[in-house]
Amino acid sequence: MTRRYPKTNRHKSRQDHPTPWEFVSALEKRFGLIAVDLASTARDAKAGRFISPKENSFKQDWTNLLNGENGYLNPEWDPITPWVEKCIEEKLKGGRFTVLSQASIDSDWYWAMEKHCCVYTLKSRIRFEGSKHVYPKPLILSAFNLKHEPGPTIERGKNGLYRWNWKLDVNGR
Repeated sequence: MTRRYPKTNRHKSRQDHPTPWEFVSALEKRFGLIAVDLASTARDAKAGRFISPKENSFKQDWTNLLNGENGYLNPEWDPITPWVEKCIEEKLKGGRFTVLSQASIDSDWYWAMEKHCCVYTLKSRIRFEGSKHVYPKPLILSAFNLKHEPGPTIERGKNGLYRWNWKLDVNGR
């Protein structure tokens, strides 16, 4: 049997593939410009301002840094629980940001997070920069203190979940 997707090994897969610009364009079209990349390097940042590993995103006050503008986070997904805890903390202070993560809706971290944000399942799979294949597992985008405009690319589901066909947003359809 030929495998269509790359093999992923827990604790062994690369977690440093940057978000593709195509997805960032759709994200900004839907939610507004990204002012700060909340955890990145100069090489991979998706905004002019970013929090570097040396600055340690966990020690920063995102809400103050964002000052009402939008942030973006594509953290390492293993472990993700510390990131979820930081997101909830910053959301409660009024921070406005989106977070890209795996759609692990059976996990404790997901259920701790979902009551604090709007969750968008991503209809089209993402191919991260530097990867030859689309990511093999479903992904979600969690929006903290951000509202979306209704439209043909976002479908309201049950239990507060939305389905976002982000490729239609980026391609202007």
